[in-house]
Amino acid sequence: MIYTNVMDVYELIRTGDVKLYSNGKKLDATLKDFGKYNVYVNFRQYLMDHLFKQAKDCVVVKGDKLKELLTETHGLDNLAAFVTHLWVRSWNKEGDLSIHVDVDIEELSAFYPKKETKLNNFLVQQLNATDWFPEMSQFEKDWNFCLCSEVGGVIGYPGYEWPRTDACFRYEVAHHATNFMIGTKEQLKRYKKYAARSQFKEEVKKNLKLFT
Repeated sequence: MIYTNVMDVYELIRTGDVKLYSNGKKLDATLKDFGKYNVYVNFRQYLMDHLFKQAKDCVVVKGDKLKELLTETHGLDNLAAFVTHLWVRSWNKEGDLSIHVDVDIEELSAFYPKKETKLNNFLVQQLNATDWFPEMSQFEKDWNFCLCSEVGGVIGYPGYEWPRTDACFRYEVAHHATNFMIGTKEQLKRYKKYAARSQFKEEVKKNLKLFT
């Protein structure tokens, strides 16, 4: 087992409390060993590779423990890192992987009250993001900030630019939606509005057809 006091999405996938599906088929999360030397520290890498080999053009993440994982910010960070690294695996394939986290975001919003939000970008500039996208819940804002952090970490600095204004953040939210969506099927419809005035409008529509 993983010796930690906090929930971990990899461990939840291993135990079956979180499941992944691709084109309606459940992905097998059973590993017979952990690589050449059967070392457990390789578990995350081998599980990620094992899941990705089974995935097609889209993946749905769902499960009994998913909501519990996301009630705290460390779980949000944990899941954002997982889906980002799963998406990165698809860069060598024809077409990016699209991922839907199937969880009720309205229920989760109760665990994320509105708060002052200050960000530090790679230039070590502190940005006050409290008033960005005011109609969006704090949970969803935090989810998108986690994705910014993970995608930025993959692309690297300089290269990736953190949003610096409300308009830039809205752009990133629409961009994220071309590969990452979160919410129940009914809740996913909001992404049409998010992307309505962006260059990603058609990509988001295509993504929605995969999951709704």
